[in-house]
Amino acid sequence: MEEQKFKLKYLINSEKVELNREKIVLNMDIQGFLTGNLKNMDVKGAGRAFDASVKFKFKIVDENISSIKAVAVGAETKQILALLKQPLYLVGKPNILLNVPKLDLKNPSGKVIVKIDNGKLHITLISKILDTKITFEEQL
Repeated sequence: MEEQKFKLKYLINSEKVELNREKIVLNMDIQGFLTGNLKNMDVKGAGRAFDASVKFKFKIVDENISSIKAVAVGAETKQILALLKQPLYLVGKPNILLNVPKLDLKNPSGKVIVKIDNGKLHITLISKILDTKITFEEQL
């Protein structure tokens, strides 16, 4: 018997998200569509999250996430890093472009482009996280 196909419209509107009993401020207003079936689903959405304009799409096949593409314009790094449980090593409102063929935390692949105007990096903290010394060379 073939699995039932669907096309569902969804709306997410929140002020806070609770993740592992930790409340994170995350103003989100996103809407989109889920299409396919429970074993092979396309997810698309757009709206506002992380104080940014966001647009994304990805696939879920047999509970595995793949073909992730996303754009965020003017994202609030404090909210993103809190959600990822990372220290605040970056302050600013970057534009982010994400293209990840398969979500695999052990073998990451894909491309993430982050452009920050008027941002600040905490170099000492980043050096500690990466276990390396970071230096900058000024070029004209």
